Amino acid sequence: MNAKIKHIRALLLISTIPLILSIITSWIILFCLGKIEYKINDTVMIDIVKMMLGIWGTLLGFIITAVSILIGFNGSERTKEIIESRHYKTILYTYMITCFVLLLSIATFVPVVIINSFNYMWFLIFLTSLLISLIYVFLCLLYLTLIITTALKKKL
Repeated sequence: MNAKIKHIRALLLISTIPLILSIITSWIILFCLGKIEYKINDTVMIDIVKMMLGIWGTLLGFIITAVSILIGFNGSERTKEIIESRHYKTILYTYMITCFVLLLSIATFVPVVIINSFNYMWFLIFLTSLLISLIYVFLCLLYLTLIITTALKKKL
């Protein structure tokens, strides 16, 4: 039971810390921009959102592919070792929450492009989405690096 509680606690930390960090950092950035009286250019921000929609969509495709590979290829010894480890559920959870964050970011900002309007509220939401997606993609890359390192150590 103790291991299960630790696992749930780890999943909660993976869920909440990036969100809290993103929100706090976004507010700090917005506060600093307000101090220097930064004016948002709607046209430039809409172009940036369009670019980020493409990047988020591409990342979503890669993350879904990685999840499919992790779930589908369970025949090799290395994959079995990963599945049998207690970290497999954490890795899958992180990849799935990354998919959710990327999909939510896309779904949030497609209407912004359609409406063709941008203000400080959207800027705050955009910064938060950008930062949280960066954190989760970094975690996915970190887990992928650990998986590859483990596989190479076993191979050598």
